[in-house]
Amino acid sequence: MSTGTNTGKERFRRSFSFHHGCFQEATIIAIIVSPLSLLSGKIRGHRFLNSRRTVMKKSKYLLILMLLLLIAACSSKKDEPDKASSNEEAPAMVEVEIRLSPSELKPNEDITIEAVVSQNGKAVEDADEVKFEIAKAGNAQHEMVDGSHRGKGVYAISKRLEEGTYKITAHVTARDMHTMPSKEITVGNPIQPAEESSHEESHDSNHDHGSSHEHGHSQLSIEFPKEAAYQVNKDATLVAHITSGSEPLTEAEVSFEIWQEGQQKHEYVDAAEAGKGEYKVAKTFSSPGLYNITIHVKKAEIHDHLEETITVK
Repeated sequence: MSTGTNTGKERFRRSFSFHHGCFQEATIIAIIVSPLSLLSGKIRGHRFLNSRRTVMKKSKYLLILMLLLLIAACSSKKDEPDKASSNEEAPAMVEVEIRLSPSELKPNEDITIEAVVSQNGKAVEDADEVKFEIAKAGNAQHEMVDGSHRGKGVYAISKRLEEGTYKITAHVTARDMHTMPSKEITVGNPIQPAEESSHEESHDSNHDHGSSHEHGHSQLSIEFPKEAAYQVNKDATLVAHITSGSEPLTEAEVSFEIWQEGQQKHEYVDAAEAGKGEYKVAKTFSSPGLYNITIHVKKAEIHDHLEETITVK
């Protein structure tokens, strides 16, 4: 928000400087022309009629010349803010790295989970929010823990975990951007049941098709049916079908994060619930290319997402 405020102040300062400069130049012209007008007015009588006409004629030409110079100068100054604004670059993406210590994670012993937040290679000390989502495989309950700022762009928590496999997701909101990288960790030496392994293989197979996503054993399913084609400057409808177990997930907070491949600007659009478990967003794509879409789902203890891509032609 501070960047937008500073940009607004800068534009006001440039605009004021532009008008103030033109006013000064107009004043100078008035000072130059006024004595000539007075001089022409003081010439009286038939004897000096020719001289008077000559001075008035020269004054008129001089005034026209000065006005042309003023217009050229003002036009040049007016272009300067536009050039400056066109040279402004989009801010670099906020990057997050998840780190854990110690290197060997043991059950029921302190584990430090860190999110190292940076932008353009520099530490981000003013993140708006950093939360850690801890999800254990085989457990439908997810825990959200607020991270504390420990300096040098590091936000961290200390946690004791039971033996098992976990998915750690760092939810970071900073400088008008949101990112949520994940990392899977293993605490101790858990034994993976054959049934669970079979389920994960089935899940991986479904996810490769890019149509649905189930979060562990919580039975939260997010489906993203794609349209046959997405075209530039034509209305498109992005739809998410969300179920929890065998029931539609209703009254959830669902948003679509949309950005074009290679671009830094991310757009967040809140979805409207069109039916039970069905959430829609209307979108018009202004340029062709590959687009990344992340569907964020929140309700009570549920906080999940699905990552997809579409091609706009």
